[in-house]
Order: sequence, then C-alpha cells, then structure tokens
Amino acid sequence: MLFQISIWMILPISIILVSGIGVRWVKPSDRMTAIMFFFAAGVLIAALCTEVIPQSMTRQRTPAFVIGFTVGVVLMLLIRSLFSPPQEKIANPNRTITLGSILNIGISLMINGVLVGIAFGVPDASGLVMIFTLSVKATLIGSGLAQVLFRNGRPMMTVMIMLITFSAVAYGGAVIGWLLVVKNAEIITAFACATAAAIMLWVVFEELMVEAHERGSRRSDSLSFFVGCGAAIWLSMQLVDAVGQ
Repeated sequence: MLFQISIWMILPISIILVSGIGVRWVKPSDRMTAIMFFFAAGVLIAALCTEVIPQSMTRQRTPAFVIGFTVGVVLMLLIRSLFSPPQEKIANPNRTITLGSILNIGISLMINGVLVGIAFGVPDASGLVMIFTLSVKATLIGSGLAQVLFRNGRPMMTVMIMLITFSAVAYGGAVIGWLLVVKNAEIITAFACATAAAIMLWVVFEELMVEAHERGSRRSDSLSFFVGCGAAIWLSMQLVDAVGQ
C-alpha cells in the first residue's frame, strides 16, 4: 500500500514542481488565476463532503471530531494573527514570503498528504479523490509561491529547493496518514480528519475565495467553483461504483 501511495504521490509532486518552474516563462493572467482559485475551492468543498467529514462522523468518534475541528480552527487563527498580516495576499504585488505563509503552506500540504494516506488505507475512502484534490492545490501553491519568489529576485535554485521541500512535506504527510490506518488508530484518524476539515474550510473561505475576488474576477468565473465541485463528486462516485463492482 505504501508503494501505491508513493507512486500516486508522484503526480502532485510533479505538478507543484512544473507549475512553479513554469511561471518563470509563462505567467497566468489574473483572471485565469481567479478561475483556478474558484475551481480549487469547489474541489476542496467536494472532498470535504465526500471523503474527509464522513471519515470522522460516527457516534463513537464525536469527541475526537469536536476536539480536532477546534484545534484546526485555533491553529489557523494563531498562524494568521501571529505570522500573517491580513494584507499579505498573493494578489498583492508587493507581497513577500513570510514565516506565516511558509507555515500556512506547509501545514496545508501536510494535512492534504495525511488525508491521501488515510484515504488509501481505509477501504471506504477514495485515495484518488484526495490525490486529485492535492494536485489542484499543488498547482496553485507551486505557481503562486514561485511568482512571489521570482518577483523578489530569488534565483531558480532557491525556488527549486523550496518547492522540493514542500513536496517532501506532502509526501511525509501521506506516510503519516498511512501509518495511522495501519496502526488502527481510529480515534487519531478521526481527530486528524476533523482538524483537516477545519483547515480546508479556512483555506476555502479565508484564502481561495477572498483572493479570487481580489483579482477582479467576474461573476461568470464563479462557475468554475461548481465545475470543480462537480468534478470531484463525479470522481468520487465513479470510484465508489468501481469498488462496489
């Protein structure tokens, strides 16, 4: 199973590297980036509804869900208040890489990696849905992070090191998620899924949607939210049907 996870993790890792390096020569327009933000928000919401929350919502796991969800909210509030000033948005042309943004990216990728590991280890979960979710997020993180670094005069080697480091964090999270399932740590798994749910909701409403609108998006661009949501739900349904057969 760990070998299978490692093989599938090549996809999001490759995407974060390619998207990061690619913006050196091809920079997406503000409107295209806004569409990507909306699409990613839809994918995250669908993944929450079909994969993450169902893994933690059982009567026996209610305390773990409540505690984990609270921890996720408090963690993001602390990071935002201590390290990330409100004006530090990707859409801000004068934005720089801060400790808060590094922690935010690292925690987000780690959580998504954990969910990949759990999804592949739990029979009822769909690992490919979480791979799809992580790949969409990797596109935004790779391109957004690289744009800021290049704009601040960082050399290609520095950009590569940071992208590889974040990729390693995501893969490490996948291994941790797999170990949770192997050790049959149901309570810890429920706690991790609940924490992930809170962080993913935070990312959707405090980052993706906000920054999409700050880029001057049109109302029609928000259709990509429903496209992303529908695509992730469709993928989940197809995988469930395939497992049932």
